Amino acid sequence: MQVTEGRVCLRFVDQTGTVLSEHALDAGSNAGLTVPPAALHQIERLSQKFTIEVSCYCKPHRYFEKKYQLSNVHDDLLSAYLHSLRDRSLNRILDIGCGSGRNLLFLAKMGHAVTGVENKSEKLERIEAIARQEGLDDLTLLNHDLHERLPFAAGEFDAVVATVALQFLKPERIDSLLAELGEATAAGGFHFFVFPVASEIFGYPENFAFLPSKDQLFHWYQHRGWSLIDYRVNNGQLTRRGADGKPIQGQFATLLAQKRPPP
Repeated sequence: MQVTEGRVCLRFVDQTGTVLSEHALDAGSNAGLTVPPAALHQIERLSQKFTIEVSCYCKPHRYFEKKYQLSNVHDDLLSAYLHSLRDRSLNRILDIGCGSGRNLLFLAKMGHAVTGVENKSEKLERIEAIARQEGLDDLTLLNHDLHERLPFAAGEFDAVVATVALQFLKPERIDSLLAELGEATAAGGFHFFVFPVASEIFGYPENFAFLPSKDQLFHWYQHRGWSLIDYRVNNGQLTRRGADGKPIQGQFATLLAQKRPPP
């Protein structure tokens, strides 16, 4: 918090209102003051007029949620990024079905060159506006229907990610799409997908066209010589809500695979 005009008194208090400490700040206080998260505080003006500039700090994966009200970065993607992918040389990342950009913008903020594919113009326009405001210049957006052949060059990307996007595709498109994504991935690159799988326990929205068996994509990558770093199926929920107002429940597979270099 920085006072740019006038003078104020900032007091830190406890839940009873007891003053724990107080600080007089004015426009000449160049250092400003940091207010810790969840710290209770009061501001009293000491001049007739005052102006304060406030900068909010948060962890990178919460930044766009807090500032632009986007959904959280997908938990499984965040975990894979922090524990498996962050220290790799992932200069170019492709996000297919990037939606509102929750994952795409986070990856761009972390310094990666990112490309997002989405077929809804209004979502792409908002991502573009946010990227422009944040100075994220190494971000490319493509309005493209994933049922059509992808326009990317061989080995163009170091990683491909998709979280809860594959289910909207026609089942007959999956094999060719995965093959195209594999071709567009550099040797040693990664694929990270989260997708719902067929379940006898849970029901899904009618527009979920592709619901593979639990091991279908595991075998797809295994048979094509990729290294399966992680593959698991867990119960989870969508950000979408059902008619009862509750998040839609389901079973979701998480896949992290690495493309082996040619022999």
